[in-house]
Amino acid sequence: MPLPDFAVLSGVTIGELGMGIMLMRDGGGGLPALGEHFSDYFRCHAPREDVRTIYTRIVERNWVAVDPVDADHITVTTTGQDLMLASFTSLIRLVDEGHGALEISLLFSLASKRLPDDD
Repeated sequence: MPLPDFAVLSGVTIGELGMGIMLMRDGGGGLPALGEHFSDYFRCHAPREDVRTIYTRIVERNWVAVDPVDADHITVTTTGQDLMLASFTSLIRLVDEGHGALEISLLFSLASKRLPDDD
């Protein structure tokens, strides 16, 4: 898979990557639900305004599309999916130190699917 331009890839924050993956799982449920997801997944308080800032950036970048009838239904665009996959892949390669021991496609598949809680 070709990576996007480095300038684009290097501008993706962990918050944007996290929100993109969460939205790929379940379509969001609106800003309050996204804030709760962030608090649960990142195990820290996620102020609503900070979540709104991330959300606004990914909407403005056309990484997600908001349903014009139901604003709580958010779809990750093809551009957003490609960027999330490229960002996730880059992060895994960094963790793996380029050895290729971690199967990126499997990890992304697990990350982008809803799994039962582990605790």
